Amino acid sequence: MSHKKYWKGIEELNNTTEFLKHQQNEFAEDLPMTEFMGNEKLGETKASRRDFLKFLGFSTVAATLASCETPVRKAIPYVNKPQDVTPGVANYYASSFFDGYEYCGLVVKTREGRPIKLEGNTKDPITKGGTNARVQGSIISLYDNIRFKVPMIGGKATDWKTIDGAITNALGTISKPIVLLTSTIISPTTLKAFDVFKSKYPNATILQHDAVSFDAIKKAHQNTHSKAIIPSYNFENADVIVSIGADFLAHWLSPIQYAKQYAKNRKIDALNPKMSQHFQIETQLSLTGSNADVRVPVKPSQQSLSVLNLLKALEGIPQAKSISKNADAKIIAMANTLKNAQGKALVVCGINDTATQVVVNKINELIGAYGATININQPQYTKQGSDASVQQLIAQMESGQIGALITYGINPVYTLGNVFKKAMAKVPTTISFATTPNETSSVSKFVAPDHHYLESWNDLNPQYGVFALTQPTINPLFRTRQAQESLLNWGGAPTTYYDFLQKNWLESILVDQSIEGWNQALYNGFMTKETASAPLSSEVIVATDTIDYENQILGYAMAKGGEVFVYEKIGMGIGQHTNNPFLQELPDPISKVTWDNYITMNPEEMTSKGFNTIIGQEAPANVVELTVNGKKIKGPAFAQPGQLKGTYGIALGYGRTEGVVKTVNDMGANAFPLVTFVNGTYKYWSDNASISESIETYPLATTQTHHTLMGRDMIKETNLDAYKIYNKAQNPDKLLITNVEAVDAKDGILDGKGKQKNINLWQDFQNKNHF
Repeated sequence: MSHKKYWKGIEELNNTTEFLKHQQNEFAEDLPMTEFMGNEKLGETKASRRDFLKFLGFSTVAATLASCETPVRKAIPYVNKPQDVTPGVANYYASSFFDGYEYCGLVVKTREGRPIKLEGNTKDPITKGGTNARVQGSIISLYDNIRFKVPMIGGKATDWKTIDGAITNALGTISKPIVLLTSTIISPTTLKAFDVFKSKYPNATILQHDAVSFDAIKKAHQNTHSKAIIPSYNFENADVIVSIGADFLAHWLSPIQYAKQYAKNRKIDALNPKMSQHFQIETQLSLTGSNADVRVPVKPSQQSLSVLNLLKALEGIPQAKSISKNADAKIIAMANTLKNAQGKALVVCGINDTATQVVVNKINELIGAYGATININQPQYTKQGSDASVQQLIAQMESGQIGALITYGINPVYTLGNVFKKAMAKVPTTISFATTPNETSSVSKFVAPDHHYLESWNDLNPQYGVFALTQPTINPLFRTRQAQESLLNWGGAPTTYYDFLQKNWLESILVDQSIEGWNQALYNGFMTKETASAPLSSEVIVATDTIDYENQILGYAMAKGGEVFVYEKIGMGIGQHTNNPFLQELPDPISKVTWDNYITMNPEEMTSKGFNTIIGQEAPANVVELTVNGKKIKGPAFAQPGQLKGTYGIALGYGRTEGVVKTVNDMGANAFPLVTFVNGTYKYWSDNASISESIETYPLATTQTHHTLMGRDMIKETNLDAYKIYNKAQNPDKLLITNVEAVDAKDGILDGKGKQKNINLWQDFQNKNHF
């Protein structure tokens, strides 16, 4: 019999009055909602969830009009190619998704010419049928009524003929550099369209920037392998996984792909009798950390030190510096486990610091990961941003060296802050390809709005040897134009992007360079081939110790005072989905909070400061001010179990001021100003942080802890040997199952013959005369 106490939330742990009151009532009544007309508050009204979403500006009127037109003739249905749209019968199209942030192979379900549902393409060699919340929610942004509907000059609506003439005249007089600043571009045909643009404007250059950077991984592999790449990581080949600050199931690099891989070795069956072992070192409890077998909480300043100490333990030499008695012991245990899994182990790290990533590479070399769980011959291309180059661009703009700035798939005034905005003001010609208004488009002279990806043709090369296609599943809802087509037009080669794309594939990408090969690639949504660029010829690490990684890491460990870190949430990501009500309404899988940003804290520290740790209808959060090296951010404090005292977390993606309706405007604080540029890369934590006393209170919306199933709890904990024998056992109240004998007929779960009884959520009844 176990003496452990299991709980699903702090309110259940403490059995609060509000928890007991609402425990059995899953669906609360409609709640008041404040109505606005512009900036004027009209009062409060009760609204259902469906009515509430209507206030956010999402409309299907334009979609209805677009679907009445002839469907896109050149797109090829995934299952069949109907002569005409049949009302009530769905059509499916293979496509692909990439928003400069993450890749996913898709199948788009349409009805009457309108996309209504996204599913993963099971044939896609990377994501293999998986999706995530952000991909699923991206279909909603198609119908966002706040989208740009026409091109703009100086904030006023215009037409394409006028804006094309004004832009070509402006670009033609510029002798200084013209910079196309983009998110990561993985489209080979988009790069070719830029080449056409560059042929007319030789002073044009392209610069890629990731709002959440992975630049340190490329720099580290340049140091250790003489090649600036991000390799492929194969979690399915690993019996032991150690992750330091990498939330690879939610955000890190390619989470949809990694979640599929990870699940293979975490599911025990006849084909896979051995379960992978997962260690997680992190500050805040993440989705990945919540799935780990062993989780070690450390401060942000100690994450790099954890990596260094792990290397020392593998080399059999004393640790560089003690973290804590608990952490030190577990790191030694990790090292021993990694040694025993030689060739079937993997260490990943989410810290954007080159010195730390060099140490990670050395660890993976010691445990035989390269060539087994890491493939440097198959690099992935979804994160190509250069942190130092962006900093250099800001300096060049500030000094008046840039003649024109074109932004595509990126919102740098929001993510890089006032320093970028002030420098951008000194650039004579500024052009934005934004689909919806944002902080950057609002200060750009020209806005040439791009199509939504579900209205677009495109191609993607997310990983070495994999090429995917994006095809439109609806006619453009507004008078927008694909950004690539605008580049071709301004470059003096006006053509449709579809024709340009197909020509490029027929000439240089397709293995079968025929229209049949093109149609087959469209039908599947992708194709695979060996590319012209040769893979790396060697997997031997080059000993180029150009970085004093040990002293640099020990310098981080000298942090003082409180420590604040920024992170990404499942719904918001980096803020490109701020105006999406379904993603705003999505409860965070760890905190269960919807809509708002907040400052996570250790529950005991909150109690010592007199802050409320249990949030509900009758218990608002305490609003506090977080001060970090002179920067101040105000937000509600939220208790996060598993987070150390003196550490404070705040999510990116909130605090948008443009491109959101009043209901969502100012929803949470913008945490991007806390990101700093240190040692050549962007750093996502800082020391010298402090928390004020409570300033006021604020109601946070959270999903309640639901009632238990039929008075029983599902298995909370067992050991691997018992689980292999009987993996469907359910846990009697407060009983820890450690062997099969603990589960018998007396528990009301087995029928006395070792077979599980059928349990039903509903009362049994016969369906007589039911049609």
